[in-house]
Amino acid sequence: MGHRVIGVEIEGGVLRAAVVETRLRRFELKTVVSVPMDSDPDEPARPSRDRTPAEEGDESPPTVSAVPDPAGPGMARVAQRLRVALGEPLQPTDSVAFAFPGVHAFVRRLAFPFKDERRIAATLPFQMIGQIPVQPDEIHCAFERLGTEAGRTEVLAVAVPKGAFREWLSGVRSSGVEPAHVGVDGVCLASLLPYLGPRDDGAPVMLIRTGEGQAEFVVARGNRVEMVRVVALGEPILQDGEVSPALMREVLVTAAGASEAGVSVGSVLVTGADCEALRGPLGEVLGVPCEVLDPARLGLPGGDECPGLHPAAARVVALALGAASGGGPGSLNLLTGEFQREGAYSLFRERFRLFAAALLVFAVLGVGRFAGRVVGLRAEHQAALAEVRSLSAQVLGEEREDHAAVLKTLKSASEEDIQVFPRWTAVDTLGHLVSAVIAMGPSSAGGGGEAEEEAVTEEKGRKAAARAGGPIAPEDTAAVEVETIRIEPRSLSVRGEADTIETLDGLVERLKSDPCFHEVTTESTERIQFRRHQGWQRFSLRMDVDCGEGRKVVEAAGGAGPGREAAGPGAPGRPAPAPGGSRGNGTPVGTGGGRR
Repeated sequence: MGHRVIGVEIEGGVLRAAVVETRLRRFELKTVVSVPMDSDPDEPARPSRDRTPAEEGDESPPTVSAVPDPAGPGMARVAQRLRVALGEPLQPTDSVAFAFPGVHAFVRRLAFPFKDERRIAATLPFQMIGQIPVQPDEIHCAFERLGTEAGRTEVLAVAVPKGAFREWLSGVRSSGVEPAHVGVDGVCLASLLPYLGPRDDGAPVMLIRTGEGQAEFVVARGNRVEMVRVVALGEPILQDGEVSPALMREVLVTAAGASEAGVSVGSVLVTGADCEALRGPLGEVLGVPCEVLDPARLGLPGGDECPGLHPAAARVVALALGAASGGGPGSLNLLTGEFQREGAYSLFRERFRLFAAALLVFAVLGVGRFAGRVVGLRAEHQAALAEVRSLSAQVLGEEREDHAAVLKTLKSASEEDIQVFPRWTAVDTLGHLVSAVIAMGPSSAGGGGEAEEEAVTEEKGRKAAARAGGPIAPEDTAAVEVETIRIEPRSLSVRGEADTIETLDGLVERLKSDPCFHEVTTESTERIQFRRHQGWQRFSLRMDVDCGEGRKVVEAAGGAGPGREAAGPGAPGRPAPAPGGSRGNGTPVGTGGGRR
C-alpha cells in the first residue's frame, strides 16, 4: 500500500473524507466516505459577516452565517468519527488535509518583477495592507505560482489573520489529528480544473460550490485561476423550492467582477448538495449554459471504481487531490513560515519510529553488503593464491604463494632452467616425415597395369632412372604417396602407397635413421590389385617419437634441424623444403589430418 492522503471536511453535521493513495508521482482516488458527527442540533450558529474582507466598503447589512466554527466543540470528535468513517485508525504514514474557512481569508492575484520565493513571501504582507484590518506582522500569507510572463511572476496569494489561523489550527490539533496540509475553501476547487477538459468555445468557466449557508466561486480560463470568492450567505440555499436571493446576488457580483477584469464567463459548473435545483435558475440569470459538476464524470484517477463520488463531495475530493499532487493553485498550503516549522517538527515526532525503522533497515542492508563484499574478496584472494601455488609447482617445481617472487623468478630464469614452451611440436614431426617421403624421389615404375607398362618407352625409363633419388618434378609421380597421418605426442601413424616393395623398405630404413623416430614398425602391407596404382604396395607404419635428445645430437654434429637448409635436399635428420606443387596424380604429398 502506498502513502495515503486523506481530505477531511465537516459540513451540516456530517464528516466527509476522501482517500487518495500516492505511489511515487502517481496518485489514485480510493474512496469517499461520510459519517454523521452527532452534533447537537440546537447548538446556536456562530454569527458571521456575509462578505469577505475584500468587500469592506460594501454598505449592505450583515446577515447571520450558518457556517459552523471549525474550532468549536464538534472538532473534538474528528479523530473518533474519522476512525469510524475509514473503518480503521489513522496510520502514522497518513497525511490529513483540512480546508481553512474561506470567509476568513482574502484571495488575490499578484505579479512581482522577481522570481525569488523568499522575496515574494516577505513582500506579500505589505501587498495585503488595507485588505485585512490587521497589522502586517499579524498577517499570515501563502501563495502558489500561476506562471511567468514578460519577466513578471504571477502568484495566487492568500492572506489570513495570524490570530484566527492559530486559533483554528489549535482547535484542529485538539481533536487528535495533526494536519499535514491546510488548504482554503474555494481555492482548493482549482484542483479539479485539469480534469474539466477543454471547453468547446474556449471561454472562461465559473465553478460554483454551494454548502450550508456558504457559496464558493472560482473563475478560470483553462487551468489558469482568474478570481476566487467565498461568501457566507446567512440563509439557506433553497427556501420553499426557491433559490436564495443572496446567492443570485453574489453570482451576479462575481460575474460582473470577472467582466471588469477582462474575463467574460462563458459557462457555469455548479456543484454541492443542491446543484440540480440550482442549474436552471443560474443559467437563466447569467444567460450562459449551466451544468452540474459531478466528480464521478471527470475522469479522476481511480474515479471509475471509487465509491461515494457525488456532487456534494466535490470540495473534499479537490482538497485531497491538491494535497496529493503538490502542484498548481489548488495545492496552496497555509502551513508555511512559522506554521510549517511547527508542523515539520510534529511530523518528525509522530513518525520517529518509522524513520528509525527505515534507518535501521538501510544500516542492516549496508552492513550485509559490506560483509558480502569482504567475503567475496577473501574468496578471490584464496583462489588467486591457489592458482599461484599451482603454477609455481608446475613451472618451478615447488609451491610458492608470493606472486611477485614467482614472477621475478620466471623473468630471471634461463631457457635451460625453465622450459615454458615445448621443444617439439607436431609440425616438427610432420617436417621429419615429409623429409623422408620426399627423399624417396619420383616413381620409377608404372602404376596403371599392363596397358600402361606397354606405353612406357625406353626414353621415359632412362629419365626416371636419372631422377631416382633426386627432387620430384611437377610432371613426375612420387614413389611414395601418403594418405593418412596421425600424430600423437609420443607416436606417429602413417598410411600410404609405395610403387614397389623396395621403395617401402627404403622408406622404413630412412625413418629408422632419423634420430626422432624409434621403434619403426610395419603394421601391414598389401599389393593393390585395382584402381590407378595397380601393382603398388599399400602400407601402414607406426613409430615412437622422441626428438628431445636426438635433436641435441643432430645440432651438436652440425646437422640442420627441421626447417633448416643443409647439404642438400633429402639429407638424413632434416626435412627438405616441401614442394609447392602436387604429385603426379594431383594429390598432395600428405593427405589426411595430423593432430597433436
